[in-house]
Amino acid sequence: MSAHVVRVHRRRIGMSQEELAAATGVSVRTIQALESGGIRVPRAVTIRLLADAFRLSDEERDGFVRALLRGGATAVDGGSGGPAAAEGPAEVSARHLPRRPVGYVGRGDEERWLRRRIDEAVHTDQPFLAVVDGMAGVGKTALAVSVAHGVGDRFPDAHLFLDLQGHGAAPLSTIDAAAVLLRQLGVERGRIPDDPDDRLALWRAETARRRMLLVLDNAASTAQIEPLLPVDAAALTLVTSRTRLGLLAGAPTLSLMPLDVDDATDLLRQIVGDRIDREVAEAAVVSALCGSLPLAIRLVGQYLASRPLWTVRALVERLRGEVPATIDVAAEGQTVAATFTISYRQLADPTRRMLRLLGAHPSGGFELWTAAAIADLPVDRAQAVLDDLVESHLLWAETPGRYRMHDLVRDFARSLLSPDEAVAATGRLLSYFVATVRWVESTITTWYPRDHDQGPAVTARPFRDHAEGLGWLDDNSPSMAAAIEQACQLPALRRDAGRLGEALFGYHFRQGRHYSAKRLQLRTLEAARQAGDQHMIATTQRLLAGTLLVLGDRAESLRYLKLALRRHRALGDTWAQMRVHANLTSLYRNTGPLADAVESARTAIAAAVAIGDRDSEMSARLDLGHVYRLLGDPRAGIAEARVAVAWARGHSRLYLGRGIHHMALNRLALGHPRVAILLLTRALRLRQETRNPIAEVENRADLCLALAMGGDSAAALDQVRTAVSMMRTLGDLFTTAYAANRLGAALRLAGRPDEARPLHDDALAAATRASLPYERAQAHLALAALADPHATAVVEHRRQARELLVGYGAPVD
Repeated sequence: MSAHVVRVHRRRIGMSQEELAAATGVSVRTIQALESGGIRVPRAVTIRLLADAFRLSDEERDGFVRALLRGGATAVDGGSGGPAAAEGPAEVSARHLPRRPVGYVGRGDEERWLRRRIDEAVHTDQPFLAVVDGMAGVGKTALAVSVAHGVGDRFPDAHLFLDLQGHGAAPLSTIDAAAVLLRQLGVERGRIPDDPDDRLALWRAETARRRMLLVLDNAASTAQIEPLLPVDAAALTLVTSRTRLGLLAGAPTLSLMPLDVDDATDLLRQIVGDRIDREVAEAAVVSALCGSLPLAIRLVGQYLASRPLWTVRALVERLRGEVPATIDVAAEGQTVAATFTISYRQLADPTRRMLRLLGAHPSGGFELWTAAAIADLPVDRAQAVLDDLVESHLLWAETPGRYRMHDLVRDFARSLLSPDEAVAATGRLLSYFVATVRWVESTITTWYPRDHDQGPAVTARPFRDHAEGLGWLDDNSPSMAAAIEQACQLPALRRDAGRLGEALFGYHFRQGRHYSAKRLQLRTLEAARQAGDQHMIATTQRLLAGTLLVLGDRAESLRYLKLALRRHRALGDTWAQMRVHANLTSLYRNTGPLADAVESARTAIAAAVAIGDRDSEMSARLDLGHVYRLLGDPRAGIAEARVAVAWARGHSRLYLGRGIHHMALNRLALGHPRVAILLLTRALRLRQETRNPIAEVENRADLCLALAMGGDSAAALDQVRTAVSMMRTLGDLFTTAYAANRLGAALRLAGRPDEARPLHDDALAAATRASLPYERAQAHLALAALADPHATAVVEHRRQARELLVGYGAPVD
C-alpha cells in the first residue's frame, strides 16, 4: 500500500526519486524502499516530510497519512518494534552536532547518570533539560556531545549545537542565538525577524512538535538561555556552563570535576603512547601539574608526543621550572598557565605575535582574512602562521579558512598583549570590518562617507558577489557588534567604533534590523560623548534619528536630526548638513507635513549638486518625486524618477530598482496599470538581486495592486500570499503599514473583502504605532469602504481620514 501511494503522488508532481529526496531531506534509499515495499510503514517524520513535498490539501493529507500508517501505529507513537521499525535509523534533517570526542575517557559514571535521567524523562509529558557545569577545560562539552550522540536516534527531527560564548568578551545574546539556531533548522535568513519578541516566537513555533535534541554550550546565565528552551515534551536540551545556573528550577545539574589521576593518566597514555607505562609515577605528576584538566592534559600530551626522545620526567622538570602566565580564570591556577606558556615559548616569533594579537578579537571564532588584518600580514603569510598555531593545538581549524580559539587560550593570549598592541590590533580589526562592509555596499551603490571619515587604508575581504558578501555580513554581525563595544572602551578607538557603526547602517536598515542598529548607535553615541568628538556625535545622532523614525518615534527622530544639523553647521561640514536635510525629507515625507518634505528635499538636492555628490542627489530626487505623487502630481514624480534612473543605470543597482519602482507608482497613479506591472516586475528582480527584503515586500505589494487594477485577479492573489508571508516575517512597522494597505486594496479589487479587512486592520495598527498619517488615512478609508454603508463606523472612519490627510498636507478627495 505504501509503495503505491508514494509512487502515485511522486509521479503526480513530476519528480524523480532523487528530486523528491532533495526536496524532503529523506534519503533516496528510503524512498526507493518505500516504493518497492521494502518499508511497509515509514516513520512519522518521513510521512510529514513527504506530505509537505506533495502539497496535499488537509483532506488529502489525512488520507495519505492513514494509508501509510495502515500497517501499524508505532510509526506515529515513535516506539520501537512493529512494522515502523523496518525503516531503519531515523533520518535527521538538521545535523549540527560536532563529531564524537576523540580520546574521551573517565566519564562513564556521568554519562550513565545523564542517560538514566533521560530514560526517566521519556515517560513524562515534560521536555527534558539537564545542565552540566564546571570549570573551564574540564570536559563539559565533550560529555554533552558524547551523550547527545548516544541518544540522538530518539530525536529524529533535529540535532542542534550552539556555542553561546558565555564567558568571552561578548557573550552571544539570546536574540542572536535564536537566529543561529533558526538557520540550523533551515529557516532562511530573510524569514528571521529583527524584533526580539517576534524572533523568539518564530523559534518557539519552529521547535513545536519536533522531536529534537539541542546542546547549548558555554552558557553565561539563565537569562541567556531560558527563552531558547524548547517547550515540547519530545525535546531534549543539554546545557553546559562554567557557572551554576541555579535559576533553572527543577533541571538536574551535573557539576563536572577534573578527572581522577588514573583517568587523567589514561588520557595522557592515549595521546603519548606506551612511554607513560614506563614512568607511571611521573605521568601522575604531570596530571597533577595540569590539575587533571582534560584540556591541559591534551596540550601537554601533544607537546610530549611530538618529542619522542623526551622522558616524562623531563617534561615534569620543564613544567615545574616555568613561571606561569597570569590568566584570570578562577580555579585553573598555575597549571593551565604553565601549559599555555610551554606551548607559547615553543612558537616562532611571528607565530607568538599572531597568538597575542588574536587575543584582541572579541570572540573565539574568526576567519583567515580577519587574522591577516589583525596581524597586518599578507593573507598567505597569515595562513602559514595560523597553520603553525593549529599544529600546536592552540587553534582549531573548523572549516577551510575558519578558525576557533578556546576561551582559555584567548584569555592567555590577551594576558600577553601590551596596551599598545591591544589598541593597534583592535584598530586594525575595526578598519578591516569597515573596509569589508563598504566593499559589500559598493556592489549595489556608490555611496561612501566623505574623505574625512574614510579611516586608514585597509584591504577588504574579497567576495564573488553581493550575495556572498551579505552572507558574510550575516555571519559576522555579532563579532562586529562586539568589536564596537570593545572599541568604545578604548579612548583611542571610539572614532573607529563610530565609523563601523556608520558603515553598518545601510545593511541594518535594508534587512530590517532596526533594534540591532539602535543598540549600536546608542553605544557609539555614548562613546562619542565621552571622547568629546563633535563630528562623531553629530553623525551618530543623524543615524540614530533614521533608526528611531522607522521604530515609530518621530519626536525623538526629529530632535536628534535638529541636534545633528546644529553640530554639523558649527563644524562647517556641508556634506553632512546635506545628509541631514535628506533625512528630514524622509521624516516629513512619512509623517508630514508634505510642504516641509518638499523644502528639505530641494535643499538636499541643491547641496548635493553643489558638492558633486550624485548619489545623494538622486536619493533626494526620488524622495522629492515621491512627495510630488503624494501631493497629486505624478507627472512631476515621473520627471524626478527619470533623472535618477538614467544616472543609476551605470552606477547603482540599489537606486535603479528604487527609481523604476517610483516610476511604476506614478504610472499607476495616472491609471496605467499594465505599464506599471512591467516596471514593477523589473524593479522586483533588482530588489531580489540586491537582497533588500523590506523593499521587496513593498514592491510585491504594489505589484499585487497593479495586477488587480489591470484585471488579473488570479495573478494578484498568487502574489498576495508571498507578500503577506514576507511582510509578517519582517515585522517592520513601516513595511506593514504600507504593504498591508496595498495588499488589502488588491484583495478588495479581486473580490475578497473578508480577506482584505484584517490586512487594513493590521495597516492601521502599524501606522498608528509608527506615526504614519497617510497610511492611517488610507486604512480608515479602506475600512469605511468595507463597512456597511449605513453603519456609524463609516462616518467616523472618513472623518478621521480627512483630519489625518489635512494635517499631513495631502489632497483630500
